[in-house]
Amino acid sequence: MGDWLYGEGGYYKGVGQVGREGDFLTSPSVSMFFGGALANKFVSLVQSGKLAKDSIVCEFGANSLFAIKDFASFLAGLAPELLKTVKFVIVEKQTTTAEFQQKELREFFSDVDFEIVESLSGYEDRDAFVFANEIFDAFACELFLDGKSAVVENHKIEFTGCEQETVEAAKLLGVTKGEVAVGYEEFAKELYGSFKNSYFVTFDYGQDFPRNDFSIRAYKEHKTEPLFAIENLCDFFKNSDITYDVNFSHLKDAFTGVGFEFAEYKNQASAMIDFGISDLLQIYLQKAGEAVYLREAQKAKALISPEGFGERFKMISFTKGLK
Repeated sequence: MGDWLYGEGGYYKGVGQVGREGDFLTSPSVSMFFGGALANKFVSLVQSGKLAKDSIVCEFGANSLFAIKDFASFLAGLAPELLKTVKFVIVEKQTTTAEFQQKELREFFSDVDFEIVESLSGYEDRDAFVFANEIFDAFACELFLDGKSAVVENHKIEFTGCEQETVEAAKLLGVTKGEVAVGYEEFAKELYGSFKNSYFVTFDYGQDFPRNDFSIRAYKEHKTEPLFAIENLCDFFKNSDITYDVNFSHLKDAFTGVGFEFAEYKNQASAMIDFGISDLLQIYLQKAGEAVYLREAQKAKALISPEGFGERFKMISFTKGLK
């Protein structure tokens, strides 16, 4: 899976996978109010004194930059003075993507402070608002079944012996059949040590328990293919997205295990409402007029409706040092 997505010629080596012209839609690509709601949450944390005015605003998995651009645009309307004090940081390890982002943000941000980095370093004395959308479903995983893990032979999946580390992880997570994500603990540990105080929020599809069934699948041209239904993986390898449902109980254990305080877990609809999306829509109506408002409100509806992203997508958040 790591090679499929991030290896030489891998699926995420470039940009353009997200959106109607790509292979799948995400909340930031559907409505600008996703980034707007995050900005509103950040403003509330600063105004309540929980985060500093010169905080780092950091995004993982920014890809085509929908979320962070919308975040900045809404921040300019909600609290323009913060644009002069915050620093935007994108963590991006893919060279081609980073080059695209550097060019785009240089034109978009003008005099706003921003940086694109491969890893976080040098911000240990700063507060941070950190967000990500659909990144943990793109961490490599082991496919585990009754004490065996999957390998690929001649572009077909076979279950063979298993590393003891995977067996122990599956037992700890309560997984007898399904995906065992790799790397959550390392990510949480690195993030915990990167900032003085921080608020981290992420959105993804999944549930807060092990399903004990396989959810892994490929996305190509907005069509879903269960991995075990694909006869020849060669047709999809590095040419499509590959993903699985996130076990949020695993994510929670990984973050609290390194010192983060668990904050909230809820569906995306509830999170967006809590983050003030309704208030933002009312402000937008007053400023943009009814015709434009109705068009954008319809897009925003997808973020909270059960038929869209509202129910199946979940939000989980953690804090460090916030009182």
